[in-house]
Order: sequence, then C-alpha cells, then structure tokens
Amino acid sequence: MSNKEIDDLIVNLKVLSGLEQNKKLITKETFLNVEKPNILPESVKRYWRGDSRHETIKKIDLVINQAIEALPTRPDLITFIENTKKGITNLKETYTDCNQTKARLDTIIVKIDRLIEQNEYPRPRANSLSSNDSDRDTMVAQLNLNKNQDI
Repeated sequence: MSNKEIDDLIVNLKVLSGLEQNKKLITKETFLNVEKPNILPESVKRYWRGDSRHETIKKIDLVINQAIEALPTRPDLITFIENTKKGITNLKETYTDCNQTKARLDTIIVKIDRLIEQNEYPRPRANSLSSNDSDRDTMVAQLNLNKNQDI
C-alpha cells in the first residue's frame, strides 16, 4: 500500500471510530463521512446517493480488511482498528430494529476481537509514529519473530 492509501485508510478508521449513535455513514466516496442533517430528509439523500445498510457494512468490512492486510508493514494500525469497535457498536445501536444488520456488524467486531486476542502485532507506544530507528527495528524484529513462530 502506498503512503497515500495508508493515509486514506487512517482517515476512514478515525471517522469510523468517532461515529456516534443514531448517525449514519456516507460510503460512496473514497472517505467515509457522517450524514449531516439538512433540509432534505435523510432517507431521500441516502436513496439518491445509493447508500444503504448493506453498502455501509460492505464499506466498513472493506476498510477493516484493508487495515488488517496492511498490519505486517504498519503495526501502528492495530490501535486505529481497535478504536473502530466503538463506532461500529454505536452503529449497531442505530440499527436496533434490524437483527441482520446487527449480526453483520457483530461479525466485524468479532474479527477485530480475534485480531486483538491473537496479539500477533506489537502494540506501538504513544510516540511510535515519531520513534527513533532502533524502536522501529525492535518492532519489526518482534513482528518477524511472531511470523516465524507461526511457521
């Protein structure tokens, strides 16, 4: 993944992390965004854009899968992935009337929980993005050690 793709991914993970209850996502662009109230009813705007529960869940799953795939080269993404659970849980509360939607969102949460439980990726320290080269080398060595143990 290029640096721009990683940056885009981080933006989407952060938007997802900050999603509040009773808010819905706009999924038709590169970046996720939160639906804002205005004169048009939300349902009309979502229909016109082609947004739906199904499209929202597909986009969330895509973002999470992309982040998981990038973890071997960007272990710092684990924190962003973990933080998305709050927004996904809030989205579940938004769709309390739809068992299928809640079940599909639960599946994504379980995927995140399994990743965290496996603890395959070293947790970066708070300053890991600005850490020195030896810290990065230690993180890469730990990641490689974990990979070799699985073989």
